[in-house]
Amino acid sequence: MNNEENNLNNGSVQNTNANPEILESTPVDSSQPVSNTPQPSAPSNDAEVLTTEDTSSEQPRTDNSARVETAGEGHIHLEAYQVHEKKEKKPIVRTAEEEKGYSRRRVAMILFFVFLIAFVIFLPDIRNLYIQYKTHVEEEEVDSGKLICTLDRSTDELDITYTETFSFKNYLLKSFNYKVETKGDANKDVEKFKELYNKCDNLSKSVGMNNLSGVYIECNYVEGDNTVVETQSFDYNTVDKTGVKAAYTEAGFEYPEFELDENINEIEKSVLSGGFSCQKVS
Repeated sequence: MNNEENNLNNGSVQNTNANPEILESTPVDSSQPVSNTPQPSAPSNDAEVLTTEDTSSEQPRTDNSARVETAGEGHIHLEAYQVHEKKEKKPIVRTAEEEKGYSRRRVAMILFFVFLIAFVIFLPDIRNLYIQYKTHVEEEEVDSGKLICTLDRSTDELDITYTETFSFKNYLLKSFNYKVETKGDANKDVEKFKELYNKCDNLSKSVGMNNLSGVYIECNYVEGDNTVVETQSFDYNTVDKTGVKAAYTEAGFEYPEFELDENINEIEKSVLSGGFSCQKVS
């Protein structure tokens, strides 16, 4: 009876171990209690073969696909960057139209810089031309007022300033004022000053003696001064041209040949040609 029970117990132990290799390698101690809990089985030879095959499959290969598999996603991005870099290094080829447009832009840029440099160099002259043009435009807009023209002239001993003032309305001359101011040395040029004054005084007397209307002559000089001033005024609405011209010839003067309602712009051109500088004021 006891032998049968031992045989049954030994059979039950053998049945709980499915792997015969474990049974052969591990002796059964009958003195130890036998547990019914299943023990983990050792890896089989098949598992070892699979592991060896998997390991050998992970060995590096020489082709690009192997490098992609082993290196992973980072290597894929590196190769993509290299391909992109190669594309970027391709030479730029322009079409005929693109080349023409590029040439035009280059020429336009060069011309722009040339113009800019020339503008900076000639800026003072451009500014003066603009001022003259602006002044001329403003003067042209004055249809009624005065045209004031001046001229400075110097000799070895005297400084002479001529001032001519034309009054006009609607661009037509109405009156004329002529002034000559002569400056010199008060002590050395006394005789010259007296000569100039006497000549002016003779003209004034000649006009006055003939009772000529429309003309006014004034002479200013005091001995000891350094200036003689001669002034002639003409009102063309009342002037007796024939009589005044004769009086001027008698006194040794030249009569200013201006007429009533003469165009002020034409007068300005004539005076400017004589070296005067002129300005219109309203």
